[in-house]
Amino acid sequence: MLKSTIDANLILCEKDEFKDGIVIIASHMSKGLEFDAVLIYNDDEENYKNENERKLFYTVCTRALHKLYIYFIKDISPILKEIDNNLYKGQRDVS
Repeated sequence: MLKSTIDANLILCEKDEFKDGIVIIASHMSKGLEFDAVLIYNDDEENYKNENERKLFYTVCTRALHKLYIYFIKDISPILKEIDNNLYKGQRDVS
């Protein structure tokens, strides 16, 4: 469905080829890579609970060179609650 709307490259394994443009990749495959913008979806209280998941979240966040977007459905992740809210701009869409 998404492929018919935008030109995106889905990377399912480390052997897949990276191309310019939009790349969709699992969090655990992002280490060592950098992107102009990173979008993290489903960052809520149900995810990133243990220390290994927190480290993965940190790794994913640090892959962004210019923009980092974090999306959640219910409540913001406890990890983000620990960050001074003066360090980021938040917006809640209730539509």
